[in-house]
Amino acid sequence: NTPVSAMQLYNYYIAGLIKKGDSYLSEYVSMSDDAAEIIARFDGTLDLRGLTSLSEKQAISLSKFKGEQIILGDLESISESTLGHICMAQTEGLSIGGAQKISENIAKILGGSKLTYLAMNILNILPDNAAKYLFSRDYETLNLTLKNPGMSDRGYEYLAKNSTAYMEYVMDGDLSDNAMKCLCRRNGYTYIYDKFMSDEAAKALAHGKGHVDYCELKSITDSAARILAKGDGEVSLQALCDVSKEAARLLMSKNNIHVNEECMNSIIRGGQPR
Repeated sequence: NTPVSAMQLYNYYIAGLIKKGDSYLSEYVSMSDDAAEIIARFDGTLDLRGLTSLSEKQAISLSKFKGEQIILGDLESISESTLGHICMAQTEGLSIGGAQKISENIAKILGGSKLTYLAMNILNILPDNAAKYLFSRDYETLNLTLKNPGMSDRGYEYLAKNSTAYMEYVMDGDLSDNAMKCLCRRNGYTYIYDKFMSDEAAKALAHGKGHVDYCELKSITDSAARILAKGDGEVSLQALCDVSKEAARLLMSKNNIHVNEECMNSIIRGGQPR
């Protein structure tokens, strides 16, 4: 629990304990200002997920980092200016475990960055103007964890226009039907973690542009299954295990709906009655 110092970093580097892609630094909960200056010169992944706090001076040093990615954990508190400096780092990937809010200014920095991977756990609702700038560009991978309901309808409209290749969208509650409609309108592969599918959500999925993966959905109604089977939207339902025989047959008959075939066949044979 002691801060990592510049001398420790130097000794670790000489001993070969710190090298490209090494996560040795993740054990530390704090660091000194001079240590921040040194690790900003490293290559590879800068794994600082153990830190519980980060000062603005340290963030200014880390803004000079040009390695592969920076990983921060669930910081107890981080100011907007401190977060802004981190977001200015010339790195390909940035992961922030917990940010109280994302302001318009920070979203502008992220939207104008060269990041290919961005992961953020935002502990409050994302404002419309911040959503506008955050989704103004595409990423290779975007991982967002938001507080329910996440965004306003306008924010979801901005999201619908984003074509990030792989998006992981996590909500601390069920997505609204409008949110689902917007997610289904965007191109790319979208992971969601809802455990319920309404008929309205099924309608959006049936005619979706991209591929939506319901990672944790275990059960759907017969009506939702019928609606899905009428469309050509790409949907993955690999966790699905509690459906009727009718629903299992319908879902298995569609090439655009991806289910656990062994589980569905078991239901059809009567091995797993509902």
